[in-house]
Amino acid sequence: MKLLFITTGGTIAGNVRGAQADHVSGKTMAEAAKKAVAAMHANWNLDVDITTRELVDVDSSDVTPEIWTSVAQCIYDNYDEYQGFVVTHGTNTMGYSASALSFAIANSPKPIVLTGSQIPAEQPGSDALINVENAVRIASYPSQYATIGGVVVVFGSHLITGVRAKKSTEFDLDAFQTFSSGSLGRIGRILDLNDGNLGRHQDYLSRDQALALKASDLVFQPNFAMEGILSLTEFPGLSDERLMSALGHWDKAGMPLKGVVLRSFGAGDVSEHRLGFLKLLKKKKIPVVITTQAPNGKATLTVNKPGEYIEEHSLGIPAHDMSIESITTKLGWLIAQDKDYEQIKSLMVKDLRGEINVTRE
Repeated sequence: MKLLFITTGGTIAGNVRGAQADHVSGKTMAEAAKKAVAAMHANWNLDVDITTRELVDVDSSDVTPEIWTSVAQCIYDNYDEYQGFVVTHGTNTMGYSASALSFAIANSPKPIVLTGSQIPAEQPGSDALINVENAVRIASYPSQYATIGGVVVVFGSHLITGVRAKKSTEFDLDAFQTFSSGSLGRIGRILDLNDGNLGRHQDYLSRDQALALKASDLVFQPNFAMEGILSLTEFPGLSDERLMSALGHWDKAGMPLKGVVLRSFGAGDVSEHRLGFLKLLKKKKIPVVITTQAPNGKATLTVNKPGEYIEEHSLGIPAHDMSIESITTKLGWLIAQDKDYEQIKSLMVKDLRGEINVTRE
């Protein structure tokens, strides 16, 4: 079995503050997975051959949509030669990248596994080796035991579907957790899979298209138009006039707004002080996706009067239980495909990759 090991930098590669941090090459990280490779052979008589590709070397805070596209293109270009892919990535924006890749590559039965570390590979107590080994274990897991395809995140003891991975702490080694149906299982001495969630994850890969056995069969849409998106957090006292003024400045500068993500209150209960801004955006046919600031909440727009007003007057798109990572990447992905206002409104609440559960309160 051949795996392609793609590196993008991040903490795992030594991109941290301080002169003591040493850069670690992709080849070095892949070699560190020898125990996992040996275990594959001992347990399943499976020979794993790893090839490395150092794509970029950046702190993940500096990852751009162009890097998402480059990673997706690298997978596409090498799809026919390899049976699985491991992408090492910084933790800060791994959730965004995992979500972006999930939208970019729709129907890969081959595993695309993202991982990283909280502590650089060359420092004491690093979690880099165990995460890399576990990523290799997932990327080469025999299909006769379970099929694990598409984009997933392996971090600490968690196996998470790509559209529902979220960094929850800057300190703990189990830094990535999930919500709703995103947990595909736990990985430790054994792999404890959540069969229901894993089956759901796998179903999306062939829901609207056949599984891609070769690159030419991939549903491949790797572009994102993020520069036209404004992401806002609502707070008491936020000035509607200031927002409308900023909108006017953007138009005059030739940088028209294409979409808005609004982190509001409760179940999407936007303040009445935002109504002027939202009505202007509707008039301009600029889609507004409304999510909640509640960490475990859902923006349904159906619980309280402010949300109901937004829904009744079609002033916003409810995000339901989508993460901010999925909301933003999905919106930029749809804009890049030149979807119009009504199409974006419809597709943002359509479950494409397992990113949203639409519920009514």
